[in-house]
Amino acid sequence: MNDSTIVCSLFGTFARHPHLAGGELAEDPYSMLVNRAESFGWDSVHSSAGARPTLWAMHEAAESWVEASEPTNVAWFQVGLDAQRAGKRPPLPLAPLLACALQSARRVGQLGLTGLQVLAPIHLAGDATDVLHAATRWFTEPAGGPERTVRVTLDAGPEWDVVTRKDEIAETLSSTALRDLIRKVSPTSSHVAQTPSPAAVWLGTREHRRASFELTVTEWGDDAAATLVVAAVEACRRAGVRTSVLVDVAAA
Repeated sequence: MNDSTIVCSLFGTFARHPHLAGGELAEDPYSMLVNRAESFGWDSVHSSAGARPTLWAMHEAAESWVEASEPTNVAWFQVGLDAQRAGKRPPLPLAPLLACALQSARRVGQLGLTGLQVLAPIHLAGDATDVLHAATRWFTEPAGGPERTVRVTLDAGPEWDVVTRKDEIAETLSSTALRDLIRKVSPTSSHVAQTPSPAAVWLGTREHRRASFELTVTEWGDDAAATLVVAAVEACRRAGVRTSVLVDVAAA
């Protein structure tokens, strides 16, 4: 798959805040993400700013937040990039997109985050070295909690890209530049991504070529999970992957 679609999904448990329970919310997930993005000056196609660059074009999203006491897909957001962007390609806007999605969820309810899932068009990704460096520097000051085990699964659908480049991907994830967050990387047997997966329709129903890694990380939370997604996408780009990949990050 080589189009410009990005799909972001939040996984975990979710319950509305007590003061919002029982009634209809004024804003749906789609509107909340767009509003939050534009409040930071991150324009979508719905912005009237005009002169500023557009990071993404909103397509659709979950109609409502899914409340559940067991981990499931709480919400998802589908956006698109301009595949004809001129000049040097910038990094995929995954960090701001995930930040807006996670902040929107926490505005509405209690999110027990167990994982993130992003369908990322690696073939449109620019060099994210500086972005990733800044993101991992956030963890230089330790949070003080215990280390956690996280599973990262990369699914390229019927393409072999992530399987044949598994060692190169692991090398990037193991680099000393990421050591403040990622302590250890161990390739492991292939795992199925978290379900239900709204991105599955883009990968098709044919064979799924997957590569999975077990990571020991210094902490788990919104920032750590989002940074792991950015790191996995950058590792794929550096390894020469040139297709869309479903990046699945799940706390073990």
